Amino acid sequence: MNGTLMNTLDADRRRALENVREAAARIWSRPLHRYYTDHTVDHSQRVITLLDGLTAGMMTTDKRLCPTEVFCLLAATYLHDIGMQNEKFAGGRLDEIRAHHNEQTAEMIYAVFEDPAHAFVMPLARDPGLVEAVALVAKGHRQVDLNAAEYEPFVHGGETVRLRLLAALLRFGDELDIDHRRVDLEQMKLLALPVDSQLHWWKCHYVSGVSIADEYIRVSYRFPQKRPDYEGLIVPLVEGEVRAKHTALEEVFRAHAVKVALGRPQVRLMRLVQPLPPEVEALARQRVEVEGKSSARSPDRRQSPATLPHSPTDQAPAPLTPSVPSASTTVFDQREQIVGAQINIAGDATGPLLATEDRKKGAFGPEDECVALQRELDQRKRNLHKLREQAAVYATGETPLRLLNQIEAEEKEIRRIEGELENLRD
Repeated sequence: MNGTLMNTLDADRRRALENVREAAARIWSRPLHRYYTDHTVDHSQRVITLLDGLTAGMMTTDKRLCPTEVFCLLAATYLHDIGMQNEKFAGGRLDEIRAHHNEQTAEMIYAVFEDPAHAFVMPLARDPGLVEAVALVAKGHRQVDLNAAEYEPFVHGGETVRLRLLAALLRFGDELDIDHRRVDLEQMKLLALPVDSQLHWWKCHYVSGVSIADEYIRVSYRFPQKRPDYEGLIVPLVEGEVRAKHTALEEVFRAHAVKVALGRPQVRLMRLVQPLPPEVEALARQRVEVEGKSSARSPDRRQSPATLPHSPTDQAPAPLTPSVPSASTTVFDQREQIVGAQINIAGDATGPLLATEDRKKGAFGPEDECVALQRELDQRKRNLHKLREQAAVYATGETPLRLLNQIEAEEKEIRRIEGELENLRD
């Protein structure tokens, strides 16, 4: 258990963490989800090693984590996935358990003191502040809104506990545990895994390791010697998710001197590394193609932690515009800011859209405005149709957040335009 963060704690807190670790190990002694990658205490221990790297720079500054923050972060790391073991939730339906396991983790932590007769014993001190912090940080490792009031800092004794920062660190550390130790290809031979799950296992298998040194994150890959093309296939799938998550959390990190960045990947070809099965490779190529088209249309945009559900790719919604706009026509983005040319999606071009600013200035009469709005509405609906086609490639729960955000943004714009049209026609 020795590590950079662990070494900042006194002997009593280190013993307390060892007890938490042992309790988590008992919970995971019989994993409920056979088809998922490793979520046991071994996973938690690797995340803690990654957290040592993520916090190494900030721990040399005046924004360093205080001992109470370190304890809450590490305890939450050991416990963050235990909700996946609660078979009594949702009638034992594994997909529902998986979807809400972060919330169930928090409930299991609270239950230690609220309903001890029915709770799994966890050796946490009966300190409402610490229990609340551990539960919220564990819950915050995925999906939840980190801008919510419950993630505001609070003072515990003489120390300030920055819950938003701790949850962001755990969320990103969890994202970075993506190497081959999370899967066992020999075990996969005995499992009837869906193709999309197989792809996730193979992506982990091809990651040799993740290191963090001098605030640079470096992902190392190992590919079959005869398949150098896998660098253009697997690396984008893996690092696209990591970059999106980092972008989503960077605002929180920068505010607290966490200045890590993703470095260039390291690739090595090895004779004994196996190639992808044909059906898995086909799915991987399909996803790279979809991601490539989406990236070509979507300029990078920072995302506030207020809109941070966890998913394999958390990234802000972006306007569906070409990368190099034409100066001949005007188009606006979701925030009504002029950005360039007409909307294009997957090569589907239509006539120019009327600029929002022109409509606002009253340059057109009601009939002209209705025509322009109807044209925009038709284009938005075409965009939405194509986005939904792209999302249909993915299995339930695996759709990249970027696509989900774009779909939501288009639906919102469609509702807005329909409302404007209704008002004009009344």
